[in-house]
Amino acid sequence: MSAVDPPAGTRPRAPLEVEFARIPGTLVCSLIGDLDPDTCPDARAALGRAVEAHPGVVCLDMRAVTFCGSAGLNLLLGVRALAEHERVPLALVAPCRQVERLLKLTAAERLFLIYPHYELAVDDLGHR
Repeated sequence: MSAVDPPAGTRPRAPLEVEFARIPGTLVCSLIGDLDPDTCPDARAALGRAVEAHPGVVCLDMRAVTFCGSAGLNLLLGVRALAEHERVPLALVAPCRQVERLLKLTAAERLFLIYPHYELAVDDLGHR
């Protein structure tokens, strides 16, 4: 085994991709992969720029998140605080089971508007 091989039985963490889709009055930010201490700084910067662009609504599509720990929760809370400060409506869309469980365990689910589809979020938040 070389110094760069992962230990037996482990897998390297998946990188995180953030994809953006503009829909009239909305920016859908799809998070794909792991939200961990290594990936959250880049995600925080990308999502911060998205909020600061002041689209009508920012939707964080969470259906393809494969891991979310405390760093991911802190990322979500930070984006929420920025969105509130910038007065940009923020929605979590289709959080995967792990994200839902983390939000429930920490009682953070009450801090977010959560929707099964971005269309419902846009219908609700775009008219506020």
